[in-house]
Amino acid sequence: MRQKFKNFNFNFNIQIAIAMAIAIGLGYLLKLRYATAAGIVTLATVQSTKKETLRVAMKRLISYVIMVVLSIIIFNSLGFNVWAYGLFVFIFGIINSYMGSVEVLSSNAVMATHFLDAGTTDLAMIHNENLIFVIGVGIGVLINILMPVFAMNFKQENKQIDDHIKEAFKMLSEELRGIYIIGNEIVERELSHLYHLNRLGEFRDSIEKLEERILNQQNNLLFTDEAYHLAYLRMRKDQLSNLTSTYETASQLEDVRQESYIIADFIDTIIDQYHETNTVESLYNQASTLQIHFRDSQLPADRKEFETRARLYLIMNQLINTLQLKQVFVSNLTDEMKEKYWMEEKDETFKP
Repeated sequence: MRQKFKNFNFNFNIQIAIAMAIAIGLGYLLKLRYATAAGIVTLATVQSTKKETLRVAMKRLISYVIMVVLSIIIFNSLGFNVWAYGLFVFIFGIINSYMGSVEVLSSNAVMATHFLDAGTTDLAMIHNENLIFVIGVGIGVLINILMPVFAMNFKQENKQIDDHIKEAFKMLSEELRGIYIIGNEIVERELSHLYHLNRLGEFRDSIEKLEERILNQQNNLLFTDEAYHLAYLRMRKDQLSNLTSTYETASQLEDVRQESYIIADFIDTIIDQYHETNTVESLYNQASTLQIHFRDSQLPADRKEFETRARLYLIMNQLINTLQLKQVFVSNLTDEMKEKYWMEEKDETFKP
């Protein structure tokens, strides 16, 4: 039973129920014909986000005007009968498909049946339908806009994601040192690998859920743009993907070498300097220097050493790619974004 209600949006359904009740009530209060249709128009208007509701409302208005004009022309030319209505639906459907307004077709087509049932398209009937439309769409938009949106605490959310990324770096560092720990308990290497890969999967799921929440908030707050937070999160998401691949490469190492400790020490440096406003230039230069050092070091003595060194060199490449993701993110920031989101962090330790 709990699983069935997992994706149930309680607030959204409350919005619809309240909006429909108000719309129908106003229709009755104004003694409109087909007053209940105002509730149907409201139902079709309210969307899950504020921006989407406004977008659909504008499409619905254009489609409604076309519906009234077509009804006047077709019904008064061919009579108020089912064949005329069928032709109306055919032409109306083609027009809405061409305009990309299929989602508003059904409710406006239903309103056209009011002209068919009334047998007239005189001014009184058009006025009646105009009021139904205005009430239905107006109440839907108003309720949707007035419903409170609980803004996200991005500083807290970013900290959670950053903690995930730092833990992923720590897993990689411990793997390179041959340390296999879950919590405070030393475990078998295979068990450690399974646990850490599962944790990395949990981190990915957490970031994807946050990404969905940011997109939803962006569509619900009409005058804000969460482009920075979305770009930051997606950069961290890509970094996590790189780190997961790097961990999988490290888990294939058969022994711990001196180079492994050197890379692990560098990863610890990354963790120490981890901060949102770090441009990672210094870290990138350090990584490039290490890469050159490994490339120019003495050739491996046997096949096993060659395979180990090749994996370690690949790990350095993957770490450099991870740092480059942050560099790209920084290069795409505008001065306004840096001033708005980085000024409050200027006295803190930088993070890559």
